Amino acid sequence: MQSIEQEMDISRGNLKLVQTRLENRKSRPRMELVRDHPTFGMEEELRHVVESREYLAQKLRDVKNMLNRTQQHLHEVEDDLQRKERSLAIETTCIELHERPSKSPYQTDIAWLAPMNTTSTSHYTNQSINRGTNQRIMDRHMNECMPRGAKLDPEYQLVD
Repeated sequence: MQSIEQEMDISRGNLKLVQTRLENRKSRPRMELVRDHPTFGMEEELRHVVESREYLAQKLRDVKNMLNRTQQHLHEVEDDLQRKERSLAIETTCIELHERPSKSPYQTDIAWLAPMNTTSTSHYTNQSINRGTNQRIMDRHMNECMPRGAKLDPEYQLVD
């Protein structure tokens, strides 16, 4: 972009030089005021310098537009990166909050049930104990995994 601007400055000087020479030729005395080959050459040079300046001006506009689009794309990428970093931070926080327990909620210490598991215990008592144990396991699991204050849908609640 700087090189194009430098070329524009150089061509501005060339343009002024050609215009000055043509003006000087037009202000000659009557006898010398003719359109000869040098005049045609200067007019062609003027046309060439003007076209070069227009070409350079168009290139400069193109480069500036490309720079603007590139900067806009850079800002979009930076915004997208910031959003992704925030999402990752939220995900990391959620994972840390909801880490798996070191012990599975379905594995319980049932050593206290051992004395009751005798042949004298009725089948109904065993079912009742198992149902209570299962309910405690589910309650513990729900407390660890469900967000505070969340309620279970009625269709998913345990039924005796």
